[in-house]
Amino acid sequence: MKILKYSLLFIIAIALSGCGETVTETIFDTDPPPAGTIDVLTFDATVIGEATRTANVYLPPDYDATRTTGYPVVYQLHGVGGDEDSWPTGFDLAQLLDRMIKAGVLEPTIVVMPSASNALGGSFYTNSFDHDLTRNPMFNPALGFGAYEALIISVLIPTAEATYNIDGSKRGIMGHSMGGYGAMKLALLYPTMFKSVASHSGPVALAQLFEADDSNLLERISAEKLAANPLSPVLDLAAAAADRAANPLTLTMFGLASSFSPHYGALSTFDNFWLLAGVDTDPTDNFQYPIVFLDSAVIADPTDDIWLGVDLPLVFDANGVATIKPDIFGLWQLQDTYTMLATGGSLLYPGFGSTQITDFGNMNIYFDTGMNDDFNPSDDVVGFGIIAQHDKFVELLDVMSITYTSATYTGAHSDGVYTRIDEAFAAFNSAIGN
Repeated sequence: MKILKYSLLFIIAIALSGCGETVTETIFDTDPPPAGTIDVLTFDATVIGEATRTANVYLPPDYDATRTTGYPVVYQLHGVGGDEDSWPTGFDLAQLLDRMIKAGVLEPTIVVMPSASNALGGSFYTNSFDHDLTRNPMFNPALGFGAYEALIISVLIPTAEATYNIDGSKRGIMGHSMGGYGAMKLALLYPTMFKSVASHSGPVALAQLFEADDSNLLERISAEKLAANPLSPVLDLAAAAADRAANPLTLTMFGLASSFSPHYGALSTFDNFWLLAGVDTDPTDNFQYPIVFLDSAVIADPTDDIWLGVDLPLVFDANGVATIKPDIFGLWQLQDTYTMLATGGSLLYPGFGSTQITDFGNMNIYFDTGMNDDFNPSDDVVGFGIIAQHDKFVELLDVMSITYTSATYTGAHSDGVYTRIDEAFAAFNSAIGN
């Protein structure tokens, strides 16, 4: 529930003494705090195959572009399907920052809120490219849904800090849901860049999606598949997209796959092409989904047209029952924060290791989630089991003796986040020495 905003609040105290009556009126100072401003930053986006993207940038009250000391900065990352308006509009972030700055609990801080959704509403702030050596032998980063890690680290941050009066030694990163994942992963990969990280409802231990004791994702995604198109032997993305509210798991799985297991190549390299064409009659080994047609040239064999798609870590039997495909889910875990910490490395990041983990442990780490952010979609329409991931991540940090602050609260995936932003920014304020 959002904090109620009042233009004026009166409390009347009436005291009776002897024969007289004294009325005391106390008027609290409820004038709105000085307001920061929202600026729009346009930055290069060629690393994701676009000309430009934009970010909303909160500038604190009385922002001074010429003052001697630069301002602290936080990079605020949105969730699946969001954009640069998610934080200032969906969470009233500017008003909350105004209040914290006025109260003196947050140093005047610049907050950069970029647009970072890919073609399937995801990105997960990850460099998406096909990892199959037969299809992409040179690991060409262009053969995927966009290099969103590079967009944030190599483009957005340098551009913002060249544009505004920012002190790069006082830098934090935060996010919600997909953005919570992105914030934690980027902080782990680039720990010396950030003083503080905060993750709200972030998926930080992906194996729990399917391994948690109360996980029901396989059953639910099978139900979504059958309801969306009972005749299709595979997930029908178009049917799911036509009724987004009824298919959150299907759409999120495609978003995750676009980030972690994209598939680039001729249409003939997608098993589902042959399944749907009636050539392949066994649905249990079909997990590759062509999505975007890339080659419009007229050629003799249409199966050689080039497509961009995804490999899902799921297959369905003839009755529509889903099971895990471990090799594809293994690709997802190569980019999983929990797995990278627990194993001390990742094949996709050969330079990552103990040095980054030590530096990560020296950072101010904050994460939270609602106690109802479980596998039950009835309370929030989501039900991705984030509380199970939260608890697993806590266990790992304890084992590794990494200092952190974690919190749970009454709420589900999004409905309690507004009340937790203060805590995240307070942790950041402490991390930068206040």
